[in-house]
Amino acid sequence: MTPVRRLDLQIIVHHIVFDDWSEKILLEDLTRLYAEIAVGRTPSPGRAVPFQQYAAGPAGDADTVRAHTRWWIETLKGAPTTHGPPRTDRPAVPGEPAGVLEFPLDKDTLDRLDDTCRRRGVTRFNAVHTALALALSTVSRRRETVIGVPVTHRADATYQDTIGLFMEALPLRTDTGDGDASFGTLLQDSHARFADALGRTEFHAEEVMNPRAAEHADGKPSLYEIMLTLHNDGGTTLDFAGVPARRVLMPRQEAKLDLIVDVKRVGEQPHTYWEYDTAVLSETTVRHLLDEFGNWLIRGLTRPDEPVRNRGTLQKEQ
Repeated sequence: MTPVRRLDLQIIVHHIVFDDWSEKILLEDLTRLYAEIAVGRTPSPGRAVPFQQYAAGPAGDADTVRAHTRWWIETLKGAPTTHGPPRTDRPAVPGEPAGVLEFPLDKDTLDRLDDTCRRRGVTRFNAVHTALALALSTVSRRRETVIGVPVTHRADATYQDTIGLFMEALPLRTDTGDGDASFGTLLQDSHARFADALGRTEFHAEEVMNPRAAEHADGKPSLYEIMLTLHNDGGTTLDFAGVPARRVLMPRQEAKLDLIVDVKRVGEQPHTYWEYDTAVLSETTVRHLLDEFGNWLIRGLTRPDEPVRNRGTLQKEQ
């Protein structure tokens, strides 16, 4: 009998009950339980607080929710409801439902990125967000964008080991201006806007979406069509009691949004993954966006105080 040389375990979960932090918890629990069973011990149960306790808890007092909801409605009033390239650039015949392109960030770029952020008192997220907003503005020929930004509600240590959805996506409105602002100025603006948004996370999404539905070309309610996510965790090491294991992400069969830009570490090197809806965006357009993103990021680190209208052409070595 031929011995089994490889086993595949496929885990499928619905995103409405599972966030990225939950994946880490699940894999850690899985490897721990396997190790205990492998040596003949009775598996020890987890001590996590049930997600139902969090879900049933208060989401904020009524006055706060009303105030936050009004703030978001006013903030998004008049914001564009379509943020991608012009419709004429979109493919007439859809391809596969979801496509993915990859863009690695080399160590030199990352070191310069962190140094720039440290000197200006901002975060790596603000730099990536600014470069993405400028890339979208360049390709779509619109100065404003709305980018969904996920934030977690796991500040309470009670739920650190609980599997569930503790995430809220905030629609961050960004105006790249008429070209007079510098990358550094837009970087500070990103920091200020995100800080304002973080202070107003208790809102009714449906009430914020309804006014935007009337503004949308097809009447479809939408807070954003593009999302930017950054993963601070490098991933969970899989160790099944000495049995080597490798984590493999299965490609999504259907795109969740027009475009999701996901920044995460692969080993020691950060990568950006660009998942796009091929019924809406062509691969050529997404590659254009990706190139513009890289150009703006490097230019912002090289000449952060020059007006963005003076971008010019970067030399290959830059």
